[in-house]
Amino acid sequence: MKKLVLLVTLFSISLSFSQSADINQSSGGDYNTTFSGDYNKGGMWIPGGIKKNEITGSSYLFSNWNGNYFINTVNGQQRQLFNLNYNIRSKKIESFISKDSVFQYDLSQFDFITKNNIKYKVINNGQLQGLFQEVAIGSKLSIYKEATVSIQEAVTNPLTQQAIGDDVYIIKYVYHFYSNGNYVTKKLNKKNILEFSNDKKELVKEFASTNNLDFSKDDDVNKIVTYYNSL
Repeated sequence: MKKLVLLVTLFSISLSFSQSADINQSSGGDYNTTFSGDYNKGGMWIPGGIKKNEITGSSYLFSNWNGNYFINTVNGQQRQLFNLNYNIRSKKIESFISKDSVFQYDLSQFDFITKNNIKYKVINNGQLQGLFQEVAIGSKLSIYKEATVSIQEAVTNPLTQQAIGDDVYIIKYVYHFYSNGNYVTKKLNKKNILEFSNDKKELVKEFASTNNLDFSKDDDVNKIVTYYNSL
């Protein structure tokens, strides 16, 4: 009989603790602080260890977390944040609160981010997912720039089979041409831009030549595509 009472007591304590833990976990998900407004309730907390000792470099889009960021939501609201970055690997926007605290936003609530007059568009259409820099935007042709990241593994000593140095994050960029409702991944060069502006190709070539514009540079491509969209 004493054993039965003891088992019932232990079960009651275990159930009470489980319910308490569930309540604490659910209440912790409602992230709402004064620096970023009410709209950021969609997201989650993640461990703050954003730097891995065994991998050098960074898997984040921006060189640092501090800056002047303007956030436009899908509901037409605008907020200003000073602590932000984009995790290229997870394709999430994050705020680095402290070494033990990082908040990861729900990307679907954002429309675009502007930093230093550069606009980054959130695209979620099935074909492309994530944050993309707007290189050129227009009714006939738009070009977006996507950052991708991979890990370059350290060289292995053939004798000891031990790594020499650390693995390194490598960030590369991919361009997507948007025309006639479709995204096409292409290199940013003269051939491909003229292919998408074929109906006004000679005018585009003349404009680029007259203004000494480079078909492989973002700023120059913006001018070329803007001119093409105006024709």
